[in-house]
Amino acid sequence: MLGHPAAGHVNPTLPLIAELASRGEEITYFSSDPFRSRIEKTGARFQAYGAQALFERNLARGGMLGGMAGLIKTTETILPGLLDEVRALGPDYLLVEAHAVWGNLAAQVLNLPAVTLSSMLAINERLISSGQLIEHLYGTGPSARVLEGLQGLSAYFESARRLSNRYGIACPGIINYLGNRQPLNIVFTSRDFQVGGEVFDESYKFVGPSLPEKAEDHGLRISAEKSEPLIFISMGTMYNDNANFYRDCFEAFRDWPATVVMAVGHRLDRSTLAEPPRNFIVRDYVSQLAVLSQTSLFITHGGLNSAHEAMFYGVPMLVLPEQADHYVVANQVDAVGAGIVLDRRKAMPALLSKLAKELLSEPRYRQKSAAMGKSLAAAGGSKRAADEICCFKHKLKIH
Repeated sequence: MLGHPAAGHVNPTLPLIAELASRGEEITYFSSDPFRSRIEKTGARFQAYGAQALFERNLARGGMLGGMAGLIKTTETILPGLLDEVRALGPDYLLVEAHAVWGNLAAQVLNLPAVTLSSMLAINERLISSGQLIEHLYGTGPSARVLEGLQGLSAYFESARRLSNRYGIACPGIINYLGNRQPLNIVFTSRDFQVGGEVFDESYKFVGPSLPEKAEDHGLRISAEKSEPLIFISMGTMYNDNANFYRDCFEAFRDWPATVVMAVGHRLDRSTLAEPPRNFIVRDYVSQLAVLSQTSLFITHGGLNSAHEAMFYGVPMLVLPEQADHYVVANQVDAVGAGIVLDRRKAMPALLSKLAKELLSEPRYRQKSAAMGKSLAAAGGSKRAADEICCFKHKLKIH
């Protein structure tokens, strides 16, 4: 398993890895040290690519294209050693996380069958062209943001050319970088929630979110009154260090008859925040599933895993997207009626409070969220994903 060392990309794969291990598969999972214990609990053997810093550089500059440039540069660093290690293991097939571009290249160099595990919504050329995607992400007018994106794209193709020349392979363009298409593609959402689900052929298996059977509470005990709503605020693990936003949330909900759980991550210096109101519980990290099982309203950045988990429990969402895939997920949440989308730049206390009241008072949002949650659960989860991989192995006569 060639993973992408980021929580939103590792966590969805773990129940599937555990299921495969329980069926007798011997799995070596390549990632980085922060994920070692989680991976080893699945029954897989952990193998480190290198330092976690290799996978975080430049990800906040230049948007999606800047992130591509950073990770293809990382690929140049890790691929020679990775190829040697994979050759030594002699695997029958590879599992490749969709954003692990080094996995795409390793499969080509080593001529190994591969399966993509997509923790994001699927993408291919039938859904959107490269030009349309860039225009959607960056707009068309001159701006510093557009320039940074184009610089990222140029840097990506410079690294891609060097890799192609060195190994005699085809580095993916923008769309296949994001989609990482292989003969079998496991997508951790339902076809109902997938954008343009009808344009993906039978090589794509939409299995729904891969969730653990039991959520750990990590020691958090919530003593909210049952008659009062529980509001959960989390901006994910990457773009979560905006102290002004958290202070606005304090102002929006300090006088509410509600308990507010706020997860702020490890990137924020909590000394920059004011003293939280008495009805707030502020933590660096909480078990999202454990909190969502009790939540009345989720204020989220719109990561796919977060949206899935909210809908699994029928929780309506106020979505404040920050980066490319967040906007896509936010639009889908709006399209299925499971929440409201708000431009984060407009997320002032009065508007946060107003929209939260609407989401809590209108039952249709909870009903739509719960209906999509049933679709996600019916897609089959980790057991169906394992079945599809076993069928793939059978067709390849791998025993």
